[in-house]
Parts: sequence; structure tokens; C-alpha cells
Amino acid sequence: MLIFNGCRTNDEAIKNERQIQGAEYSSKTLWNEDEKYINNVIKIYNQNKETVSKSTQIKGEPFWDYAMTMGQFNESYLEVPIVNQEKVVQILRVIRKGSQVYFGSNSEEKASLDFFQQLIFGKYTTIKGEEERKGKVQNTGNGALADGQYICTTRKISMWYPDDNNNPDGSGHWETYYESRCLWVEQEKTDIIVPCVGPGCDGAGDPGGGTPGFPYPDEADKIDVEPLKDYPCAYAIAQELPNLNNELAAALKKIFKNSDKYNITFKPSDILKSTDPTDGITQGPKDPANYKGGVYNQTIFLNKYMLQNATKEYILATMYHEVVHAYLNSELNRLGQQQFEIEYPKIIIDHTSIVDAVGGQLIVNVFRYYPDHQEAAAYIDTLHDILISYNPNLSPKTASSLSKSGMVDLTPEEMEINSRERGIDKTLGQQKGTKCTN
Repeated sequence: MLIFNGCRTNDEAIKNERQIQGAEYSSKTLWNEDEKYINNVIKIYNQNKETVSKSTQIKGEPFWDYAMTMGQFNESYLEVPIVNQEKVVQILRVIRKGSQVYFGSNSEEKASLDFFQQLIFGKYTTIKGEEERKGKVQNTGNGALADGQYICTTRKISMWYPDDNNNPDGSGHWETYYESRCLWVEQEKTDIIVPCVGPGCDGAGDPGGGTPGFPYPDEADKIDVEPLKDYPCAYAIAQELPNLNNELAAALKKIFKNSDKYNITFKPSDILKSTDPTDGITQGPKDPANYKGGVYNQTIFLNKYMLQNATKEYILATMYHEVVHAYLNSELNRLGQQQFEIEYPKIIIDHTSIVDAVGGQLIVNVFRYYPDHQEAAAYIDTLHDILISYNPNLSPKTASSLSKSGMVDLTPEEMEINSRERGIDKTLGQQKGTKCTN
């Protein structure tokens, strides 16, 4: 169960309603939301506003800053309150099914309307938020659907209302409101929603006869971290990668000269051992024909012993470094070594061998930048700042060493710092970063 606390005045809510539509989205809920999905849905809505408004009979304006994805982070579901003259009159729900999204509205669910009404316009002085997820595994008895479970997410807000608004610290009372949503989740695809669409379903429309579906943005630019779910600490960190810092994203794009579109999958490696110094290896299509539309597809296999022992900061830096290596590996496969050296003149390509699962030799490309490489330097500096922001108690020397590792040559001291934070060699002293607890 997650619990949050916060304070806000009603004046801020009124100001929010009057904000110019189309202004940059900024979540004002009490929970973490799938902001990528929300931003994509906002774009679709703005491009098709007249059609959506007509088909869903919207009678106000969506308050996007209060959109909620109810614990889902796979670009599949959101609900957003529709406001008319400081009153929540409808709930707009948007479900993605494959490459299409469907809009549907409901103005009869009093509990949902009251929940958002109080969250946005309630004249409380203190608010507490909680979230609880429960699932019940069951067999559908239908060959069309795999065994799975209904995941029910309940969000609760508790608000303190003073008896006298002029004396907020005096006597008062608590009021509580709930919003719940149950979604079917296949057992083999945890957190992948199989949405209900069509007649009799609550929420979205039907591609065959209800509200029309709209194309979802390009499926590229995805980082799949689901295979890391057995490593909860790394899994949580990996989910932050695409949106962790805009400056780092910009730095990565400068390195990604050929494209900024990607499909990357992180998986634990069954090959890398605790004695291997390598933290990650990349596998991608060698056929240039697979590099379609400027999108590169790569799978990054991470050393599971590193995932089990390293600090959060080390894991975070490693994942970003491996994304860079994955891109360079893709470019090497696309261009061939001779052309690669022409287009990337300040990158050194080394090779190392790893014993695979059947005892064979696996050759792995190792990329290093020259110290004066401008784009790499900007990337390293930005990652250094992110690590310090992530953990203000981390020393600049440790942050610098982690940022450089895998990018440029290290000094003996920097190599020892990285080995210490990696955590596999227990003789190097206490780690300075944040230790994973699971």
C-alpha cells in the first residue's frame, strides 16, 4: 500500500481550470502515473478533438493534469475528469488495444465523479492518498483468453476539512473518497491489460460500432524491462530510464546520430558469470534490412550477479551505458567496420570473448570513446549530475567514476571505485551508493 500526504488550496484548483488548454501537461495527482501514455493521448485528443467530443458527448474540458492510469505503466489505460464550471461532470476513459486507442465517457458513476470533484475542488487543508492493488487468479474457461487475474486498483483520498475556514488549525473533520478500477491481466503477460471494448463494456468504444479508434503513435521508442521483474530493484530503476532526465535524453540523441528511435529490451543474462567483468552484452539483428525506418532493435543482457549486488546508482549508470553500446553495436552491424570508423572516428572498438552456455566462445564488441569526444563528454557530465541528484550523499568522485565507466578509459582509482559499487567483490570495502534491499 502506498501513502502520500499533501496540502493545496481551492484557489489553485480554480486557476488550473482556467489554464489555457494545450499547456504542457504536469501531473497533479498524488500518485505516479504513466506520463508517456497520458502525453500521447493528449496529442491524439487535440488532433481529433471534434470527433472525440462528438462521439463521447463530452460536456466540458478534460483536466489532463488529473489524469490517472490506475497503477498501469504499459501505455494501456487512463481516466481523466471532464470539468464544466468547476464541476466534474464526466469521466473520460481511454483504452489502447494494439495500435488503436478508444475514447469513452461516463457521467453516471457518482463515486468517480465525487472522487475527482473533491480531489480538484475540495476546500480541504490536508490530503492523504493511498493506493491498494489486489488480484485474484482465475481460469476463464475460454480458450480465447489465458489464465490470469483481475487486478483491482483502489485509490483512496482522505481530506481534512476545518469547521472554520478562517481557522484552518482548529476543529474539523475527515472525509474519504474512493476510485477503483478492475482490469484483466493475463498470467503470462503481467501488467499487460486485455481491455474490454464494445457493447456492455465500461469505458472505451468498440472498433466495430461504438466510438471510433484512433492510431496510437509509433511503437518505436520503447524500452522493455518486463524480463527484469525477478530483480525488483533493477526493474524499478529501468522503468525510469525513458523519462529520467530530459537533458540526458538530449545528450543520448547527440550520440544517436543516425536515429533517435529505438526498441530496446533488457533481460538478465544466463551466460555472464560472477567472475566475468562484463556487466552487459548486446544482441541485435545483423541484417541491415532489420534497421527499418531508422529504428534500431536491440536486446541487452545484464549480468544477473551485478543486478543482485550492485548499488542503485551503479545499476542506473550501467543501463544507460548499455543503451549507448546497443546503439553503437547496431550502427556497426548496419555500416560495417570500415564505414563505421569513418562516421564514428573517435570511437575505439575492442573485442572480448565470453564462454557461452554450451562452452563456445562468444565475441563481444567493446566500445570506448576518446577523452576529447564532445558528445560523450556532455553525456558523462549529465549522467554525473543525475547520479548526484538521485543520491545527494554520493561523493562527486564516485559519481564521476560511475559516469565514465564503459565510456572512456578509467584510472586505477576509478576502476576500484566501480568494482566496489558493483558489489560482487566483497573485499573492496563498504559501498557508498544506495544498496538494493530486494
